[in-house]
Amino acid sequence: MNSTIGSYPERTNISSQTLFHFTSSYNVIEKILSPSSGQKISGFKFSKIYEKIAGTKLAYFVDSISFCDIPLSMVKNHVNWYGAYAIGIKRSALKILGASPVFYSHSKTDRIPHNSNSNSIEFFKSSPWFTSRLKQVYGKQVFENDGELYFKNRKFYNEREWRIVGNIEQMEVVSYKNESELIQYRKQIAPSYLPNVEVAIDDIEYIILEKSTDLPNFVSFVSTHYPTLQNEFLTKVLLYDKLKNDL
Repeated sequence: MNSTIGSYPERTNISSQTLFHFTSSYNVIEKILSPSSGQKISGFKFSKIYEKIAGTKLAYFVDSISFCDIPLSMVKNHVNWYGAYAIGIKRSALKILGASPVFYSHSKTDRIPHNSNSNSIEFFKSSPWFTSRLKQVYGKQVFENDGELYFKNRKFYNEREWRIVGNIEQMEVVSYKNESELIQYRKQIAPSYLPNVEVAIDDIEYIILEKSTDLPNFVSFVSTHYPTLQNEFLTKVLLYDKLKNDL
């Protein structure tokens, strides 16, 4: 008799040992996986983001790389917002590279200001490590299509975001009247010029491609850039168009 059968406790995981970075573009997947020095990939690029501070008319801008701590069983909801391509990296490796969970807050969270005066701005500026990881529990997420803005309500708390922040000393805190001001300001400020965060190939757990027709391009990419590691890369691949039917 196999003594291991039935020995594992039955439970539903709400987090994972793998953190996922999602994108809507196959080309971004190739850029992330492009070879770097040694046994590393080129990795993840910083982007300038803004986050509104709950209970205020303040927002901050900072350089960031975002990941989410969700099990594969919850990927479907996330794909609906951010795209069906993803790279899954060991959480233990990203912790070493500086990733930490964000701090979710709401309009009644204690010990932080909930007004938009100069004292509040100074409070958030004076604690950049803390402020640069603040995120609303719930709010509106903006999308842009052919220059037109539209918004959807989003429970950000469900993402369980982890974040690598760069240049926190250059974090900005601004007041605003409507979100279009923030979008325009982000277009005007200098882009991120930080080096990518490289990751060891061994720390890649999953590579999610949106559809089966992406596979030939991916096989060609791997055979060109990693001829001796083709099997290692291909065993990490999941196809979302097949996976979604079982989620």
